[in-house]
Amino acid sequence: MNLKLIKIGICILFLLGINVNASTTYEEKSSIARIIGDEAFERSIKTAHDNIYMAKGADKVLGDTNIDDLAIVKAKAISQDGLVEGIKDVGRLDDAGVQLKQSWLKTLRNYGNNPGYFAEAKVAASRLDDMNVIAVSKSFDNYEYDVFSKFKDTNKGIVEEVKNGAFSVNEFEDAIEKLKYAKGKSIDGIEIIDVRLTVSDRFFNEIPDNYKKIAAENKISIITFKEVT
Repeated sequence: MNLKLIKIGICILFLLGINVNASTTYEEKSSIARIIGDEAFERSIKTAHDNIYMAKGADKVLGDTNIDDLAIVKAKAISQDGLVEGIKDVGRLDDAGVQLKQSWLKTLRNYGNNPGYFAEAKVAASRLDDMNVIAVSKSFDNYEYDVFSKFKDTNKGIVEEVKNGAFSVNEFEDAIEKLKYAKGKSIDGIEIIDVRLTVSDRFFNEIPDNYKKIAAENKISIITFKEVT
């Protein structure tokens, strides 16, 4: 795939009036390829829709920030592939009309320890295939849930807590407490019929059996995804 054509395609999207921030320049968008590497960029752009997702994702992720200034880039805490896929996932969510709070986007830009927020975007984007994703980072009573979705053509839904990287007892226990609270509740008129602890494959493999038993006893599903690195 020709990188020059990809960049031209993104530029055309702006000229056609795709809903992106007019203050964000094409040069800033095309700098993605420079920062993450041409090969990673090309691997991620496979369809015309991918062009749209990348343009919209860049606008949401960057805001008024240059890609060089993203905390995760400065810290070198995410791979080239992880960054480009993360930007595309955010764009796919935005294109689908998913609520992306400014506070969540700001944290995504300013958090450099690990790519956990990009993992939330990955999980949420993967749900779009068979669900309506309502929000990433959904406030409900005293809790904040990472992903809130509903089954299409129903008022039944799920909430998920997403954990990327290595197993953490504190993160596990915090997620269990939040998920136990949500089950059976109604959020914005949607009945929560399933609660999921959605974790990276590494996190799952490191969960001690007694903790897996705690999740099972509380009827909390544990779902896995490929770790964002």
